[in-house]
Amino acid sequence: MKFFKFILNGNTFLLTPYEIKQYLISEYCKDSYGASADSLITMSQSEEYDAVIKVYNKDGSLSLVSGNGLLCVGEFLKMIRTNSKGFIIKSDYLSHDLTFEKDLSEVKLGKPKKVNQIEKNHLFNIINLGNNHIIRIVENIDKTDFEGFVKEVRKDSEDNVVIVEIVNASKIRLKVDKHGIGEMLSCGSSAASAVYFLYNEGLLDSSVECEFTGGSSIVRIDALDNVYLKGKPKLVFKGEF
Repeated sequence: MKFFKFILNGNTFLLTPYEIKQYLISEYCKDSYGASADSLITMSQSEEYDAVIKVYNKDGSLSLVSGNGLLCVGEFLKMIRTNSKGFIIKSDYLSHDLTFEKDLSEVKLGKPKKVNQIEKNHLFNIINLGNNHIIRIVENIDKTDFEGFVKEVRKDSEDNVVIVEIVNASKIRLKVDKHGIGEMLSCGSSAASAVYFLYNEGLLDSSVECEFTGGSSIVRIDALDNVYLKGKPKLVFKGEF
């Protein structure tokens, strides 16, 4: 199997044009024995779309969408179609428009849905953007027991867990733990979900810098409440199993 490893703010992906047996994905993504990645994305051709993708977590479980992963797929397509100004990529969630602005890429993730869900008498803020994201606002992200919060949530839920600190109306800091991967250096769909929730609570502007441990991306919201993720993916290397 030939693959291409991409990275965006510490979030790593293996991209391949080949069909993969799902039980092998965790082997390919292993840190010590595989190519070390958070996710694996398969890409296939289509008459209607520039690419049709499936996103798998590190443990082999299926994820409906990945914001950072879509940007990496767009970067791969740009490498082989150098004159293109944009692409339409189909995920298991929906179709996504992807455009380029200088050395940055931007992808339309769609309009999230707010879900209020009670878990053991706790009312969590849950935003669905293909995958559910449990969001908690904290005063200081560095002094918050994120690991303890994740353990609490994991007793009842496999949803993505996000804590967010509001720096100002145009900047937030985040940490995320994703089912099937664990704590991540960054996550595009988590950033988009957090900005959508906080924007609709009147706490953020419509364009926000989202800072993770691994780096920062930009999330913006249009007049119809669609969210867009902007970042700069990078090809790390090509390989073959």
